[in-house]
Amino acid sequence: MGKVYKRNYISNFLIRLDLDTKLDEGNYDKILKLLTNDYPINEKVDIQNRNIIINKDSDTPELVLSEPEIKVRNILYNSERNERITINSDSVLYETLKYTSFSKVKPILEKIISSLKDDYGIKNFNRIGL
Repeated sequence: MGKVYKRNYISNFLIRLDLDTKLDEGNYDKILKLLTNDYPINEKVDIQNRNIIINKDSDTPELVLSEPEIKVRNILYNSERNERITINSDSVLYETLKYTSFSKVKPILEKIISSLKDDYGIKNFNRIGL
């Protein structure tokens, strides 16, 4: 068994998986089905996304906004609403407000990574970060 710290000052823990290959926008059914038992509250949000493009061709660089793009985000909560998983086409974010140890988080991350690998063919991640 791992070491248990008596004074754990971490309360809000989050980890983000940036996907190497984007998922089809809004087509997250397989991973949602896998997580529904543990995270029964599902909110689907459409977000308008715009990027800033720098035009380097002119003498004075200009900032130009890209055309709006609709992104679909599914946010899953556990029944106490102290854990949240946010699924986008390019990333998955896990957050908890009641962090006790990584051994509690690890099985959830393993489920997510396994689904991304098996169901969506994701083989690489651009970043996995806390």
